[in-house]
Amino acid sequence: VSTHLDNFNFDDLPDVDVDASVADAVRMPRFDGDVSELSNQACWALQNLLTRRYMTKQESPERWAWLMEHRKVLASRLCELDLRLRIHDDLEVAYAEPAMLDSPNQHSRRVLRREPMAPTPRSWPCIWPRSCAPHTTSMC
Repeated sequence: VSTHLDNFNFDDLPDVDVDASVADAVRMPRFDGDVSELSNQACWALQNLLTRRYMTKQESPERWAWLMEHRKVLASRLCELDLRLRIHDDLEVAYAEPAMLDSPNQHSRRVLRREPMAPTPRSWPCIWPRSCAPHTTSMC
């Protein structure tokens, strides 16, 4: 079966800038004084990377698509906070993790903090020093 594309030379097609769609993405102010340069979708993907343990394609295909579309700029923004973007394409899971700094600076601060997924059992030893202000018996 012959088609009209049999004699078409696909090598003659122009190159496509893969980052062009990122530049053309929707950018609407989300609040008064919003000076972000990222599209709304990129901002929402970044917010999810910073506030959730991980993102999955199965959980939210729309957010996953935004992450994939803006992964280069999101990785850059995370690096500004000494974080690394980890994307496991085969598992369709992504997360941000603290970067191992070659030479940490006294001014740098750890941005991402992870809590245990479940409350600490009472049988575990207390991690709060007795002199620590937030220490209460309910935490141990």
